[in-house]
Amino acid sequence: MIRLPARAKLQAAERRELVAFEVDVIDVDTRSGRSVVVHGRASVCSPAEQRTFADRSETTAWADGPRHHLIRIRPSRVTGRVLVPA
Repeated sequence: MIRLPARAKLQAAERRELVAFEVDVIDVDTRSGRSVVVHGRASVCSPAEQRTFADRSETTAWADGPRHHLIRIRPSRVTGRVLVPA
């Protein structure tokens, strides 16, 4: 689930569009990392799902501003790679 404000990404989820979400982790000291991309159809979480997530989640958004909406991506494809020094 992804927490976000009421903008274009939320509108895409309301239309159940195909989306992609990428997460990268980089270790500067070893010049290595990982990159994962999830492709799938987005949807808005129900109020009950949002309460359940809020009850069990200890995550905090890094970006400023309110993030009152949750969307989910049902994965149809997950790709990734390990980044290693040249």
